[in-house]
Amino acid sequence: MALQQDFDATEKQQIMQQAALWLVKMSSDDRTDADQEAFEQWLQQNPKHLKQLQALEKTLGNFYQLKQQNTPQAISNTLEQSFLWNGRSALLILFSTLMILAMSWKVLPTQQWFADTKTTYDQWQEQLLSDHSEIKISGTTAYDIRFNQQQRLIDLYRGNILVDVAKDAQRPFIVKTKNAKITALGTRFIIHHYDDVTILTMLESKTKVELLGENRDKHPAITVAAGQQLILNKQGVIAQTNVPTTLFEEAWQQHMLVVQDMPLSHVLGILKTYSSMGITFEAESLQDVKVSATLPLNDDGIDLLSKSFNLKVEKSLWGKWKITK
Repeated sequence: MALQQDFDATEKQQIMQQAALWLVKMSSDDRTDADQEAFEQWLQQNPKHLKQLQALEKTLGNFYQLKQQNTPQAISNTLEQSFLWNGRSALLILFSTLMILAMSWKVLPTQQWFADTKTTYDQWQEQLLSDHSEIKISGTTAYDIRFNQQQRLIDLYRGNILVDVAKDAQRPFIVKTKNAKITALGTRFIIHHYDDVTILTMLESKTKVELLGENRDKHPAITVAAGQQLILNKQGVIAQTNVPTTLFEEAWQQHMLVVQDMPLSHVLGILKTYSSMGITFEAESLQDVKVSATLPLNDDGIDLLSKSFNLKVEKSLWGKWKITK
């Protein structure tokens, strides 16, 4: 009996590890049709696979809800409710679960998974907020809405939004990305956010931009006025240029992207949020190539760029599309 229990514990541990790895793989923007097929085959191999995957997803979801609470007892209860325990296997499964959750929480885009608002690469939507502000959403986008009596906060994890801010003298309207805090001092602006890059285009009035992260104290806040575009990453400001606001807004309405003298790496970074393909590229090798163009916000945009700049688009052994010069 003891031998059987040890075997069951080992099997559960293996399935749990496999489930965590599949969650990482299938949450990646670079996942392919081949990945999807292999994932479905894994699910069909054993009914326990789906059961464990669902348990892990549920636990990660509960962890996301408990993240702000920081209560060990609540977390312990979450683990106990999410997995089946028996006898001597309890400690082994608990330890394995904690290790997998620690790994997954750092790697998986859990905030994107459980965001209040999510769209896929080919979706265009509009959302009216409780304060009557309006957000237009496009491409692969995810954000949380955190309104209270002191402020109106949008946590933008990824994607593309056009914001029309309603006036509220008592509560500032703030958009936070991985590397920037953008406080609206006016009404309308566009934000593209991918990886560690944030691109802000002011259509009307102005915003105050503060850098977040380890370099926040090294860079003063920047005021971005109407007709200006700011590109920044975790190191600081990359570029600040003047742009024609009417043209940019009209392009958004027509599902197009206007860029003026923008590094190719940033253009691809935006376009990949509108692409059905899993694409990768080395930003450093493409940042010296400047692009001025009007591009469709779909796979055709990437195709036009590859032809115009003689880029190589190669499919790797893992099914990803790699773009190089």
